[in-house]
Amino acid sequence: MEKTTTENLQGSIENSLDKRFDKDAKLKKVFVRSYSMTHDIDVSIARERDKKAADASQPIYMASVGKMFTATLIGILKDEGKLDFEDRIDKHLDKNTIEDLVHENGEDISPTLEIRNLLNHTSGIADHFWPMLEKIITDKNFKASKTDGIEWAKKETPTKKSKKSKTNYSDTNYHLLGLIIEKIRKKPFHEVLSESIFEPLNMKDSYMLGFSKPLNKRSKPVTKFFFRGRDLSSNPSYANIDYAGGGIVSTLDDMLLFMQARLNNTLVSEVTDKRMHEDTASYGLGIKYGYGVMRFQSVPLLMPKHFEMWGHAGATGAFSFYHEGFDLHIIGTFNDFNYEQRGVRFVLLNVLNPLKKLLK
Repeated sequence: MEKTTTENLQGSIENSLDKRFDKDAKLKKVFVRSYSMTHDIDVSIARERDKKAADASQPIYMASVGKMFTATLIGILKDEGKLDFEDRIDKHLDKNTIEDLVHENGEDISPTLEIRNLLNHTSGIADHFWPMLEKIITDKNFKASKTDGIEWAKKETPTKKSKKSKTNYSDTNYHLLGLIIEKIRKKPFHEVLSESIFEPLNMKDSYMLGFSKPLNKRSKPVTKFFFRGRDLSSNPSYANIDYAGGGIVSTLDDMLLFMQARLNNTLVSEVTDKRMHEDTASYGLGIKYGYGVMRFQSVPLLMPKHFEMWGHAGATGAFSFYHEGFDLHIIGTFNDFNYEQRGVRFVLLNVLNPLKKLLK
């Protein structure tokens, strides 16, 4: 009997993962979900060492994919008339929080930044995440709160405001967005996440790392994720430096619910969603960055058209993308910071390439 597209794609992905495990002795566990109603594809894989199948329903840390959730909350507030993307940040945040975040020609221009500058990383604000992560790893006594990242960014060498056409990727932008959300909603960020996204979408196994618990009281513990061989899944300081710049713990199935909701404009209006996708800045070759969304676009001779997709990636090799041409959702993670760029590469070369051949 001839194999189905799902069976062929699953076999191809599993073979690729097995080769990856053979090459990388430090890789622990990988999750991959591919779903297309149009092409009757439903692949759900959890793979660990020795080519063993793992539990694909176990919650996973999605790293900077969480920026899609933060941006979505801002979009919801926009639709409710609680803010505008062009609002100056000093309309929503106090002077002590924002002063000295970024300078231009010796002048503090922080109050003049707009919410849209935070969303598409054109603020020029320094990134606190990597230096603070280094501190967590090297200093066992180091403790950090969720607001320490902002103060840390102020101590970094002041940068010039980015050109409108180019991003200066910074988790600090999304920490500030988290504070704006808290200020408007008058609730902690994790509570707003639950009330505005997790509960309406029935994402019962999703929550915010270090801040909340899943609705499903029987949910399994989060899969361990590693930086230089060290497990960060239960480190409170790590959760605080991540905060609204990531922080989402979810499952492959819950993430699919979220991506379908974004695709179908269940959470934000079509007009708002269009703006979030189109107000972009250059993030790299063939990649535009909108409001919490990366858009991969074709580049002649370098980026083929079948690589076009939108979504987000994270430093642990996490990814959540939608491919319009294939009507395909691709979700997963490698749970290791060594796969910061290799996660996306895996999607392009080991999911989209073989699928293109299968659908010929």
